Amino acid sequence: GDIGVGGREIGYLFGQYKRMTNSYEAGVLTGKGLSYGGSMVRTEATGFGVVYFLKDMLAAAKKNIDGRSVSISGSGNVAVFAAEKVTAFGGTVITMSDSAGFIHDPDGIDIELVKRIKFEERGRISEYVDQRGGRATYHEGGNVWDVEVDVALPCATQNELDADSAATLVKNGVIALAEGANMPCTPEAVKIFSEAGVLFAPGKAVNAGGVATSALEMQQNASRDSWTFDFTEARLAEIMGDVHDSCAAAAEEFGSPGDYVSGANIAGLGAATVGRLLRLPGLPLPRVLPAAFAAAKGGKVKKQKKGGKLLMLVGLALTWFIFRRNDREAVAGIACAYAVAFVANAVTFLASPAAGHITGT
Repeated sequence: GDIGVGGREIGYLFGQYKRMTNSYEAGVLTGKGLSYGGSMVRTEATGFGVVYFLKDMLAAAKKNIDGRSVSISGSGNVAVFAAEKVTAFGGTVITMSDSAGFIHDPDGIDIELVKRIKFEERGRISEYVDQRGGRATYHEGGNVWDVEVDVALPCATQNELDADSAATLVKNGVIALAEGANMPCTPEAVKIFSEAGVLFAPGKAVNAGGVATSALEMQQNASRDSWTFDFTEARLAEIMGDVHDSCAAAAEEFGSPGDYVSGANIAGLGAATVGRLLRLPGLPLPRVLPAAFAAAKGGKVKKQKKGGKLLMLVGLALTWFIFRRNDREAVAGIACAYAVAFVANAVTFLASPAAGHITGT
């Protein structure tokens, strides 16, 4: 699912697929209802995963969620279930929003009330104030990031948090931010958080819980099994812990400790994947592109094995400008790096003595 696509829409798509194919293939779609092959925790997965990653990131910095004030944007699945998990870990969610404005409840958002308004009544977030009472206020057209908090979780939509909002959060003392939505922070905002030393977790790692639980749903479909809520959530927590640890370890290894953006890029690219895609017989290929990413970000690159220096330079040249400008341009840059590095690898191989044994020259 995504914005405007939930269990109802997935159910319609799955029904139409069955009608057109005249077959029941449960694993073809995920996010299905529990009565026809869905998985426990799938609805909650992305929001829960955001907070599991946040919890691990704070723990690595010897901090925790307990007692922290948290600002969340949005009021869909990701936002609501992130708020639920923050509350379970002892934090206090004080803001949520929709496209018309945001609510501020200094006593802590009543998550069950928000669920009823948004999921059952399909109402607007403004209705929360009338039903909640107390000190809760509604700010039509306001900026949810103007409220002073310890932790920010943008869970609404792309580019919702710009440079001005980032500067306001930093000025108000925010210590951590985790992207629940897809690229909710603009590049300028990310730069401000980085320069201010704010713990920043990018969406490419943080919101992996949804697709991870989709894979768990497919696994259950394939084995004709149905797991309990607690067991499935435990698997999700384990996966998000592994994602966090991979990002942290990659950043540390390549000279940028605590930089989760670099860590997510390096870990996501994957040394093993690069090696398998670019390796040709007779030529040992080092971890060229991950090392180049780290170097482009100013990290120290460990000594490469003999035969990899040329590819190291190619990867470095192609990725330097990517991280100097904008992380979101990395997709195109990586594609170019793959292509050129492959060509350089082939040329290096064909010029090597090993090539003669294969080409017959």
